[in-house]
Amino acid sequence: MEKSKLLKKNGKPIYILGVNYWSRHAGPLMWRKWDREKVRNEIRQMRSLGMNTIRSFLYMPDFMPRPGELDEEMLNRFAEFLKLCKEEGMYTFPSFFVGHMSGENWDVPWREGRNFYTDPWMLRQEIKYVQGIVSRFKDEEAIIGWLLSNEIPLYGGNTTRDIGYMWVRTICQAIREIDPIRPISTGDGCWYLNGDDNGFNLDDLVNVLDFFGPHSYPSEIDSIRHSLIPAMLMRLAGTWGLPVLLEEFGCSTAHCSEEHQADYYRTTFHSVLINGGCGCLGWCYTDFPLPYQRPYSHHPFEMLFGVTRIDNSVKPVGKEFQRFASLIEKLDLANLELPTPQTYIIVPSFFFYPYPFAWMDKGMTNRIFLQTFTTAKMAKMTTGFWREPPIISNIPYDIELFREVTLPKEAKLLILPAFPMLTAPTWEALFKFAESGGTVYFSYRYQPWIHNFEKLTGCVHKLRYGLPNIPPSSLTISFVKEMPGIEEGEIFNFSIQGSPFHTAFCPLEPRSAEVLAIDEEGHPAIVMNRIGKGKVFFSAFPFELYVGETPEGNKATPLWRLYKAIAKEAGVDFPVDFTNPFIEMEVVRSGEDELLWMINHSWESVEGTLLGEFEKLVDIESGEELSISGGSDIIIAKKEARVFKIVRKER
Repeated sequence: MEKSKLLKKNGKPIYILGVNYWSRHAGPLMWRKWDREKVRNEIRQMRSLGMNTIRSFLYMPDFMPRPGELDEEMLNRFAEFLKLCKEEGMYTFPSFFVGHMSGENWDVPWREGRNFYTDPWMLRQEIKYVQGIVSRFKDEEAIIGWLLSNEIPLYGGNTTRDIGYMWVRTICQAIREIDPIRPISTGDGCWYLNGDDNGFNLDDLVNVLDFFGPHSYPSEIDSIRHSLIPAMLMRLAGTWGLPVLLEEFGCSTAHCSEEHQADYYRTTFHSVLINGGCGCLGWCYTDFPLPYQRPYSHHPFEMLFGVTRIDNSVKPVGKEFQRFASLIEKLDLANLELPTPQTYIIVPSFFFYPYPFAWMDKGMTNRIFLQTFTTAKMAKMTTGFWREPPIISNIPYDIELFREVTLPKEAKLLILPAFPMLTAPTWEALFKFAESGGTVYFSYRYQPWIHNFEKLTGCVHKLRYGLPNIPPSSLTISFVKEMPGIEEGEIFNFSIQGSPFHTAFCPLEPRSAEVLAIDEEGHPAIVMNRIGKGKVFFSAFPFELYVGETPEGNKATPLWRLYKAIAKEAGVDFPVDFTNPFIEMEVVRSGEDELLWMINHSWESVEGTLLGEFEKLVDIESGEELSISGGSDIIIAKKEARVFKIVRKER
């Protein structure tokens, strides 16, 4: 188990739960159209819904209308806002450079096209701006931390890695000169996690910031994958070692029903917590009755993201805040521990690092990450990510870098799905990992960059140069040997869509490898090679890509069963198991209590058998007791989450 990374207030851990906030009557113009009583009532309503934190925005054209000068009236209004927050027991993250908001940029007129990150005169104004605000409010109890911006790449533009680092470092240093205590993050959206090379590189910013704050508004063709995106963001962002706050997420009820908005929030709340997140801030508090005010006049769907409606009534999602807040109160946050992964998905350094003359389809790669993570979750594996270290030298002519690659010491299984690119030292490290007793699984992708293919797989490939081996549009994989949970003779079917270069398979001639499954023409499809004390499993077909490109592919093909079989071969522990793949499960320790989370990520009620070495479960919300003797059948409603206290058998 490992401690959950939470932010702290007054030395005590706090789980952040709240929303991004503009007042209902004015949106981004709330400071110039200040209405103290309306704001008080809105904060009071947020608190009544169980929220403890608001992300607030300092609309820069109002707060610094002229260079070198902060608007005193706006500062006084923000001071009133902070006083109201304190009175109602609410914390806030002020965001300085706003900047971008809801589909439009709002620039200060005196910027006059200057570069926001590098122009010396502009930087002096920015430092004066943040230091003026921090100096005035550094002793305010309601402020829990500072955010530099709202999605600054959309306002200041994309930049280079060096410039992005220096800008963030400069502004953070300006804040810490006055307030060295409160945590700081950028508010940039953490789009670097998607492979977006916008200059805000997390490898650099981890040394400057106190937490990361991803923003997520995804679309997907597979409902299970879609529901697990927040979990993946927490796990991937968490590889840098800082707390991770889901700083923005949500959905407009122009795009979905109010009922399904609540469903989305419910699974997100729970999944973020059990995957190591330190909290959630929804977008946003309220719907807006502002059809004639920009940006809502040209982005009308932006008026309907609220947890509450324009008449002040609460949408169903508001009840989810109350319910989750009640659950958080039952947790021992100071002693909250999550299971340590034994399975890791490898993230090639090519995804983040721009090697010379190398190119990667990052959109497709990101989808394959997500599909792989989803498959592992469906197999009930606690799964982390391991980022391959890039081969970097600051000296151009330093071309010989004898550097060992260190893999996660807790790993029993490493997964590399349908990626052609790893560095040579990592391929060498994977061989050594298997040789010393670990298990590796990887799948083929057209034109792989593998120099030790035969040593790893125990096969010789029969690839033709520059020509993809095209599979049938409907692929049948037959198992010719039994695997854990898979019988000899079982068949998996895959629908294949996409470019022949992406969907190509690898013809194999086994040498030391055992053939576990074949395609309909008898070609080896899945092989296993024993290396020293460990094993390497290789799929000649990019299964993760096939499922990832198929609408509702996770319901059509049981790829998770292959992952589970390999995990069992690897010795991965399954202290608790459930027979239905659409339930995400983790066992979390809260002080002396062991808590079992079960989250239904599907849009249908699911039933399965729960297996574990314990006497009974107690639902911590309802108090219902479930006896577990040789397994227990459980039904979980669509998009529902249940949390049970585990009662062990007395020894």
